[in-house]
Amino acid sequence: MTTEAGPTKLKIARRFLEEARIEMAQYDKSHDEAVLRLVCEKVWGAIAQALMHAADKDVTHHTDYQQIANDLKRSKKVDVINAVIVGDRLHSAGFYHGRLSPGAVEDAMGIVGQAVEEIGSKFRDV
Repeated sequence: MTTEAGPTKLKIARRFLEEARIEMAQYDKSHDEAVLRLVCEKVWGAIAQALMHAADKDVTHHTDYQQIANDLKRSKKVDVINAVIVGDRLHSAGFYHGRLSPGAVEDAMGIVGQAVEEIGSKFRDV
């Protein structure tokens, strides 16, 4: 879960969330849609990184993230399925198409933030 070359995926997930919160505050002042879209992508990136941390493997297909979430619920009693669903929605509808309201993005950020912390509590950084 750790790499000698850099931070763990869990640390990256937390950093993405931190950056997304800062950028959300910038969006609130500027109403720049490009900023909101980047927030969406960083929040999606946060749950993706956290899931790869939990699974201890790199993942490239969206269906694999859902499978990891399903496996975590069954085996580790970590339920992050909703976070994967909203994260994927941020990625597709928010980042690519700009079809999510700022309120929806903030709500999704909260759901993903809780999931990242839940994963972090079960799968510690080494």
